[in-house]
Amino acid sequence: MRRLYALFLLCSCVIPISGVKAQSYYTANEIGLSLGASQYFGDLNENYGLKTIGPAAGIYIRRRMNSYISLKIVANYTKVGYNDKYNSDNYDRQRNLNFESDVIETAFQA
Repeated sequence: MRRLYALFLLCSCVIPISGVKAQSYYTANEIGLSLGASQYFGDLNENYGLKTIGPAAGIYIRRRMNSYISLKIVANYTKVGYNDKYNSDNYDRQRNLNFESDVIETAFQA
């Protein structure tokens, strides 16, 4: 987990920022990134423990047609999972259920 934080910190310091226009009111094209973490909460993880945090990332591209209409394409990815070995209840540990799943989301918005 510390490696993930160190990598995130390194990337945020190393990636150059170019063409920043904070005061620009209208730009025709936008490209954005999102980085974060995800955690499964459900039947296997009833106590909301944070023991299987996975990476999450996304990208979007937006084209403004005019000041009222824009088109946007979004793609997000994360990996979720859980294992009964992390539960404190003896019955849950003996049940020995686990899963891991890739979640890919795409969207088109207007």
